[in-house]
Amino acid sequence: MDWTRLPLLAHAVVEAAAAVSFLLAPESQLPAAFRAGTHGKKADAREREARAALLLILRSYGGLLLSSAILAAFFGVPSSRVVDDAASARVVSLCLAVYHPWPVWRACGRLRSKDGPPDQRGRVPVRRDGKTAAESENRERPVLGGPAVHLVLHVSLFVGLLLSAWSLSYAQ
Repeated sequence: MDWTRLPLLAHAVVEAAAAVSFLLAPESQLPAAFRAGTHGKKADAREREARAALLLILRSYGGLLLSSAILAAFFGVPSSRVVDDAASARVVSLCLAVYHPWPVWRACGRLRSKDGPPDQRGRVPVRRDGKTAAESENRERPVLGGPAVHLVLHVSLFVGLLLSAWSLSYAQ
């Protein structure tokens, strides 16, 4: 097998797993404090509506990830009769590479903050009792390996897809 197609197959496998998580359990992508409600209070109608909309957006993102995984799989299999064009595979590799800096950015933010996403100024939210979310709640197991695994995977996929596109440009 030609190594230039391996990053496409790797993208297909990684993003298919992420797609399943976003499609079947979108709540697992939210911070624990948001899943549990508003600090023990009963959520009002606006909060329930916002949460429902957020879950729909997360599921839509899961569908987008699944479509990119299917596309990558078609272009990643070199003996596929569906697609066997190096120029098209190069374009797909570049397009898929463009996606990966955003999960890298998210993983870096999650690694900097052990308590969930920081606010816009980089501060970790602190509750009224002075504790952070991680200190006052049981932390769940990280989804699909957690932010450190996500950082390594997405940096690797970004570099691999760029190298694949560059190498495929010489395959013609």
